[in-house]
Amino acid sequence: MPFPQSERVVFDQNPISEVICQLRFPPILQISAGPPAEFQERLRATYPLFETEAAPGLPREMSALLARMAPVVPERALVNRFLPESRDRYVALTQEYVAYSETKYREWTDFRKHMIEAQRALEDTYKPSFYSRVGLRYLNTINLDRLGLQGVRWGDLLNPSFLSVMNSTEVASQVLGLFTQALVDLSQAIPGAKVTIRFGLHPVEGRSTFVMDNDFYLEGHTEGRDVIQTLNEFNKLDGNLFRWAIRRDGRLWAALGPRAVANVGA
Repeated sequence: MPFPQSERVVFDQNPISEVICQLRFPPILQISAGPPAEFQERLRATYPLFETEAAPGLPREMSALLARMAPVVPERALVNRFLPESRDRYVALTQEYVAYSETKYREWTDFRKHMIEAQRALEDTYKPSFYSRVGLRYLNTINLDRLGLQGVRWGDLLNPSFLSVMNSTEVASQVLGLFTQALVDLSQAIPGAKVTIRFGLHPVEGRSTFVMDNDFYLEGHTEGRDVIQTLNEFNKLDGNLFRWAIRRDGRLWAALGPRAVANVGA
């Protein structure tokens, strides 16, 4: 495994600010030829609200965090979004992908259930030939002020692998922003899979907030029946990655309030 395996936990102070799953497929022109009425009917009991917008179609609150990253979809795309009244999650559909997102993520089994529902609605309505990209993305946001850790050095909280100049005794207190990107091969766990890890200090909130954006993906031909197993593996890898990033003997680990649970997902 590319990241050290560790006991699964859930955090009372949940650092996950959003989780996005996206399944891309060869373009289906029928989706953009008219309103996706049949697709909506399959989801309308759960997602009664409907809206359309131009790509990238990400929530406004993520714009500042992702401003330095490439857009998820081409700007020509029209995004159909299906939302509950709470508006804390949505299903998105374009002629090139279906996606599911939550901004109040609680547990993997619940997230997976909604993603399966969206995938089935797509396959029953539009019958994609295969999936060309399977992606699962976790955005974690850790704010020291909200955790009661004002003034604590990041070097006392995070794995040194994620610190760079933030761990320097000479300049750490003066670092206002830092953003790093790493591309990691996951072929040991899933042949052909990768994860792009983007991490550092929040570009707006500054040195009190650490962002860790883990974008897991598998490109190439994937059959629909294999999607969920791939996502399950991505979920396990993300849990190991995040727990590796946090110093388990440090104050941040304790402040997040970890609780051990059955090792079935994160």
